Amino acid sequence: MNGLAPIVSWPVMLAAARERIKTPLLIGLVLVMLIIALGAAGPNADGSEGFAAIAGFLLLIFTMMLGAGLIDEEFAAGHAQLVLLRPLTRAQWFGGRLAGAGSVLAAAMTLVWLSTTANAVSKGAHFDLARVLALPVAFVWAFAWLAVLAALSVVLKAWTNIAWLLFATILWWASKLAINGINAVMVAKDKSTDHFSQTVVGFIGTIEPYVCPQDPLQIIHTLHNGGRPDWSPLAYDLVWLFGAWTVGCVLLNRRELSRRTT
Repeated sequence: MNGLAPIVSWPVMLAAARERIKTPLLIGLVLVMLIIALGAAGPNADGSEGFAAIAGFLLLIFTMMLGAGLIDEEFAAGHAQLVLLRPLTRAQWFGGRLAGAGSVLAAAMTLVWLSTTANAVSKGAHFDLARVLALPVAFVWAFAWLAVLAALSVVLKAWTNIAWLLFATILWWASKLAINGINAVMVAKDKSTDHFSQTVVGFIGTIEPYVCPQDPLQIIHTLHNGGRPDWSPLAYDLVWLFGAWTVGCVLLNRRELSRRTT
């Protein structure tokens, strides 16, 4: 643990974890996830796309609730200013807040995974590599989103980091639908005039893996079916995780510098 000391303050991490774990909404959502997981955990639960979709959606909601106002609320309450008077770097403080929320995320996911796995195995499921990797693979994805929310929370007030993230997601998908619709209309009218729209569609398809953390659960589905998975979504998520962590630290330093010069 001492190796992470330059980027994570363990007292800040513990304080953030205690603060987050007492949130009634988060406790309620964990109970909902447990009920759904236990009810759906049959021998083929990990291979069911419907089950994976529900689990992924609930995990994303839980992550968003954890990351809501993660950094800004400490400044709004005046706690951050007091803590940063101590011999503590802003990177350590930011890392501690993020790691604290991440530890709650890991604990909740582990609880759901253990319950689901025990129930599934008791019903005849095999304890294979896909089931073992489901937890760490899903955690990397969720933690990457949490890091993005933490970075946004440095510059956005209260829970608006969630609002802006949802707005960006809706705008992205609406743009994709609009461009695909225009492309379909142009192709239907005159196949010789669709070059530009097809170029745009191809460009969007090329950059899409890089615009946000990618859901890596297809890796588990492929392993469950005995195939050879594509590990690139997991690599993208690791890049997003450490990239957002770095950006969050930089933005926090700039925020503090701006506050001191005004």
